[in-house]
Amino acid sequence: MPLDRSEVDAALARISAGEAAGALQSDTLDFKEDRASACDIGTMLADAAICFANAAGGIIVLGVSDKMKGVPGFTGTRLGPGQIKRRIYERSRPPLVVEWRPGSAFPSRKRKPRLPTGSEPDPQGSLL
Repeated sequence: MPLDRSEVDAALARISAGEAAGALQSDTLDFKEDRASACDIGTMLADAAICFANAAGGIIVLGVSDKMKGVPGFTGTRLGPGQIKRRIYERSRPPLVVEWRPGSAFPSRKRKPRLPTGSEPDPQGSLL
């Protein structure tokens, strides 16, 4: 079962208190840092989205380092919600439509695309 928003917010609070995001990742929660080129970020997000769609669904929190502890781990992102949705949609087959929710409870600009469970797990889901 995918996480709900309160569970994601609890994980973000634990990071803010000094834990590393990598220790809090699970089958339904992933943290990604926006460090690469726009093309690479789109590919990274689409790859994670495909994995979630082929399983139980999940949430990707973009703009959080999985290695740094505490508030410095909230690195933010330069991508807007439309860019995130478009990059995942354009780089996946069949195209994935994701919803997103802004991360506003903690410092920086985080984005949280929520990935629904696929209607049927598709091992042929691909990354373009």
